[in-house]
Amino acid sequence: MGLLMRSNLKNHLKNIYTGFADGFIGITQFPSRRTVFFRINDLEAAQAYMVDHGASGNVYHSWNVCGRAPEKGRGRAEDFVASPGFFLDLDIKSLEPSVHSKNEKLPQSLEAALSIIVAAGLPQPTAMVNSGNGAYAQYLFTEPYVFDDEASREQAKILFAGLHARFAEVFRAKGFHLDNVSDLPRITRTPGTLNHKTDPAKPVTLHSFDNGRRYERDFLASLVPSKKAVTRTQKSTPSALNFDVMSEPLEEAKPNLESVRLGCAWVNQCIDSFDRLSEPEWFAMAGIVERCSGGREKFHELSSQDPRYDVLETERKLGRSGGPRTCASIHADFQFEGCSECAFWGAEIIKSPLQLGTRPPKIAELMASHVYAVDMSQYVKISTGASLGDREFSDKHRAFTGKTTPHMILNLDTATRKVDGISYLPGVFERIVTDDDGDHFFNIWRPSPMKPSEGPFEIIEDHLSYIIEDENERNHYIDALSHCVQKPAVKIKHVLAIIGGQGTGKSFLGYLMRSIVGAKNSYTAVGGDFISQWNKPLSNIQLLLAEEFKTDSRTDAYEILKSIITDETMTVNEKHETRYVAKTPKAMLAFANSDNPINIAPDDRRFFLIKSPAVPKDPTYYAQLWGGGLAQAPAFYHFLLTRDISGFDASATPPMTEAKRQLVQSSRPACVRELENMIAEGEAPFYRDIVARGEVHSAVRARSNSRANVSATAVAEAMKALGFVQIPQVRLPGAQGRPRLWAWRNKEVWLSATAKQIGDEMQKPREFYVGAFA
Repeated sequence: MGLLMRSNLKNHLKNIYTGFADGFIGITQFPSRRTVFFRINDLEAAQAYMVDHGASGNVYHSWNVCGRAPEKGRGRAEDFVASPGFFLDLDIKSLEPSVHSKNEKLPQSLEAALSIIVAAGLPQPTAMVNSGNGAYAQYLFTEPYVFDDEASREQAKILFAGLHARFAEVFRAKGFHLDNVSDLPRITRTPGTLNHKTDPAKPVTLHSFDNGRRYERDFLASLVPSKKAVTRTQKSTPSALNFDVMSEPLEEAKPNLESVRLGCAWVNQCIDSFDRLSEPEWFAMAGIVERCSGGREKFHELSSQDPRYDVLETERKLGRSGGPRTCASIHADFQFEGCSECAFWGAEIIKSPLQLGTRPPKIAELMASHVYAVDMSQYVKISTGASLGDREFSDKHRAFTGKTTPHMILNLDTATRKVDGISYLPGVFERIVTDDDGDHFFNIWRPSPMKPSEGPFEIIEDHLSYIIEDENERNHYIDALSHCVQKPAVKIKHVLAIIGGQGTGKSFLGYLMRSIVGAKNSYTAVGGDFISQWNKPLSNIQLLLAEEFKTDSRTDAYEILKSIITDETMTVNEKHETRYVAKTPKAMLAFANSDNPINIAPDDRRFFLIKSPAVPKDPTYYAQLWGGGLAQAPAFYHFLLTRDISGFDASATPPMTEAKRQLVQSSRPACVRELENMIAEGEAPFYRDIVARGEVHSAVRARSNSRANVSATAVAEAMKALGFVQIPQVRLPGAQGRPRLWAWRNKEVWLSATAKQIGDEMQKPREFYVGAFA
């Protein structure tokens, strides 16, 4: 008998999954609810497993195929990527009342059920599997139906739901009930196993199989009647609003449970864990599920997943809830943290998850997970803070709404959560914030996912000392990091910049702080990205990291960066987006390999510059740093939060450092530096007190590299910057016109000198001049 059963099972599994190259089916045992996954190309092992375990308990296999083995449970709809066809669950009236709860609405025999299908002109199944208490009518496609992305998977759901609705309508016309088994995670029995719902258990057998009755998918789709736009007239949606969407029509205008599930994270969690709900949660779900289309049957179906399931007890719970649970009572009774990630939280728009059931499933999902910022015409995803313009948002989700754009549907629905704008408010935990003028803003700041914890952090401490050798400089740097986490809303108005050689681990400090404040609250710019005209990534963040900080001597770099460092807001420019105002970063860390990453003025107040003397260490040092060092980040986070920073002023001019003095010096214009060098070296024409601008320009240009600005105007500005004074013009022997003369030494003497004295000075040879002042 065992060999016969295995052969029967083996052949039928191969028939079902003919043409499948890869994928997984799950084998689920009851009552343990354990699920094991087998590859499609290993069906012999799958059938052996089912036969062995089916002897002592109910065993099912997933009808549809997963792309990969899910980490948990039987798999959710998004895990499935292909289907061999669809099937009907034909329950037959039983003499044992505990087998079927709807005995009075079931046909007398399998033949009677098949006659209903044939009489309606519907095709006969490819295979019939006798489950012991009914049958599975299996309709197989001519080839696997693949749906490996979100849009095609949604189309598959629509097809299977439509086919079920078509057959259910035929059975309903005869006064019979047909269970809905159209969902993608559906499981089914298979020949060769036992049905343990009765004692003794009944064998599951293959009643019939006709391989010639495989069907083209388009043919089966033609059986589904075309859907008309569904008109919603409930108070929760605008009256006379047509939703031209492909979704299963709601029976008797009752809410759609799938819409409620996709729109409410608590309901979704309960449905996913119905086999282990507490009694209060189970009872609360009864009040929601029973009010949905087909709700009583669905509540029994969900409850049957729990080993504690009792038909009569479940039936007694239905109708006793008084009313559907409200969002407020769900949060109060079950302390569900997901409520804070819901668009409706804190508003009076949607008071119960059940209200979402009047929307198509995809619309309910988008409505609950997004807010619409009116000033920017953007949809913001609550969980991530990411935003899309209304056109891009519609393009992304258009496959689910047909002719009408998602934006049009949501914009016209009074339940869509709309805000006046988007803001970035570090340290403020509320999602929707109201300002003094009564305007509402969506706060895209998110608290750090890292939890501080007291403990040692010697690896980080040692690395800080290695990178920043000077204790005073190191203390200021750490104070600033502490301020960043203790007072996240208060902007540090100077850059913390470290200059040093490559490969020393400077960037570890930036990555460490990014881990502490959270990736969503930071951005890493490389090179000169922070001075790009497209500056959206620099906005609405807490921490800006500048890796390989260098401006390539752009003269406007300092001014651009100064506004980001100093101002609280900035105008955002981004391709294909309307310009808008956003918040600037609250802190900026820069790491440079070059000694001259940017030109700064002598009176600069915006840079705290550290020159690191560190040299690269052995690779084992960095392996420990990036491994054990990052593991100490929670302890370092705790240290920063508890450090005394009463002496730190985020708006004050940062301390002067030797590295900054050198950068200020090297930031001076090329002309100024060349003139200083020429004077110090006594190079011509600086053996005289008086020089002509033309000869100075020629001499500077000869000394400078080709990239330096040594124009005549730049030379004149440099001469002024060094204190040269212009003296009266005189006609010099042998010169055309009157050259512009400047005195750089003994200026008071030459300002009052006669023309002859000036002419004589200009004609003195170098040797005479040097000798005269020896």
